[in-house]
Amino acid sequence: MNLANVPCGVRQLSGRRGRVKGGQEAHRGQFPWSASVQVNGAHFCMGAVINNEYVLTAAHCFVGKPSGAVTVTLGGHDLTEVEPGQVTIAVAERIIHEGYHPGTFDNDIALLKLENKISWNSAVQPVCLPSTGTKKFVGMKGTIAGWGYLDEWRDGGDRPDTLHWVELPILSPETCQQWFTEAKKKIKVAAGKICAGYKEGGKDSCQADDGCALTVELESTVDLTMTCVYFQADSGGALTVERGGEVQLAGVVSAGIGCGRPGLPGIYTDVTSYTKWIVGEISARTTF
Repeated sequence: MNLANVPCGVRQLSGRRGRVKGGQEAHRGQFPWSASVQVNGAHFCMGAVINNEYVLTAAHCFVGKPSGAVTVTLGGHDLTEVEPGQVTIAVAERIIHEGYHPGTFDNDIALLKLENKISWNSAVQPVCLPSTGTKKFVGMKGTIAGWGYLDEWRDGGDRPDTLHWVELPILSPETCQQWFTEAKKKIKVAAGKICAGYKEGGKDSCQADDGCALTVELESTVDLTMTCVYFQADSGGALTVERGGEVQLAGVVSAGIGCGRPGLPGIYTDVTSYTKWIVGEISARTTF
């Protein structure tokens, strides 16, 4: 599904594919839909460009964040430099899913409406959404790109200045639940979520230095009882797949226990479950 006024899911810059935990550096323009969500110029979450006014991200990114200080940087590769095609735009409105409640990861999805419309260039392009009713992406390889830590901070992980990427297999809910159960983690993977990762670990989206949030059991489909959950600089990032010659958005980085730990896959908001919500929120704010 294309919500933009140009073709979606298409790269205009080519280059050699070179960290995200266990991954490698991207070449400039490899992920032109990747957005750096920032507060006072500092990166704290990821997002995905879906048209010339909206970026899709995770709701939990905005817990405790001041409303007027958030901007989105597009077309960047090295966050320490201003590169050709790069632009920073203020966020005019945060649209948090009405079913999201801080402290849980249910309905962990949000839209950012930008103050100014995006002017497309080779470094800034939209990603496609899955069409309504699209089959799940289970069994496919997904790709995550981000500026998150290369390993857990407790293990000496560093956060790179340049965009990194990694491929991960998308798991069925049954497999994901089985892995968490085997690891004796009280996590329930319910509708609206997907998982991705390797049983042996080693590759994952990874955290920022926000620290470890120790939570108590809540009435939530993701029960993170006494579990150390890292809020991630890759949070809100796009889990994408290539299908039919275009790149589609399969998931949004939501939650995880550490980075790339064996038997503990990352949890993502399943975009196929929220396509109608995304389209509805944008349509409600669009004048024809």
